[in-house]
Amino acid sequence: MRQDVEVWQVAALINGVLVEESLGLVTFPNKSARAKALADTIWRMIAIDPYGQGDQVADQS
Repeated sequence: MRQDVEVWQVAALINGVLVEESLGLVTFPNKSARAKALADTIWRMIAIDPYGQGDQVADQS
């Protein structure tokens, strides 16, 4: 896991996704799709190699 990501940043990301959903800006066809989207979003933020390339680090900009 990336050492530069703080707990509050992950929480803010999750809350942002949930706010978008509650405003109707994003919809999911079922609970499984919603859970997968949230997990994928979080993984791309916290993973050292989010795309499994073996040589890529998540964009830290």
